[in-house]
Amino acid sequence: MKAYVSVDLEGMPHIVSRDHLAPGRPLFDEARRIATALVAVAAEELKAQGFEEVIVADSHGAMVNLDVEGLPEHVELVRGFPRPLSMVAGVEEADAVLFLGYHAKFGTRGAVFDHTYSGRVLRSVYVNGVEASEFLLNAYVAGHYSKPLILVAGDEALLEGDVARHTPWAVRVPLKRSLSRYSAVSPSMGRIKALLREGVVEAVRRFRAG
Repeated sequence: MKAYVSVDLEGMPHIVSRDHLAPGRPLFDEARRIATALVAVAAEELKAQGFEEVIVADSHGAMVNLDVEGLPEHVELVRGFPRPLSMVAGVEEADAVLFLGYHAKFGTRGAVFDHTYSGRVLRSVYVNGVEASEFLLNAYVAGHYSKPLILVAGDEALLEGDVARHTPWAVRVPLKRSLSRYSAVSPSMGRIKALLREGVVEAVRRFRAG
């Protein structure tokens, strides 16, 4: 089996400053290490649960954020921008889909880095009358290809809102609790890694159960 993991930065734990979000900024290397470590944990647990291949889509900004040397050997990495289907390029090849580091849509009160694809260009996006976050737009694309979304990890504001509302079957793994646009509370990395492993195990169990 093949799993697909789309990875953003703003919903990752401990990432709260603009200096985390772009190459050359003072805290970017920290953000890169955090994201790469959690992708590796998810990929390793997916393999342990029977997924021989894991496609990882580096999906923040210019989409060249992850440390390629920090990823397990069974991972294929999608990098670079622009590309077809943007944050979910290649999702049609997978059997199951996971989103890591996802954040709330523009206008979500008190949420860290709330935006929808481009905060400089877009304020809101509607699909059939429903305001859509990046999460929901990408979930729609996965659904178009009949690929089940089995897990979402990110900001609690997203998980308790759009994820619970639109994909209640997906396992939700909270990585941070927003206090404001530039402040959040996150568990230790050790605790987060344990929660993510547990989440992947449960997500795969549900996936197999149908």
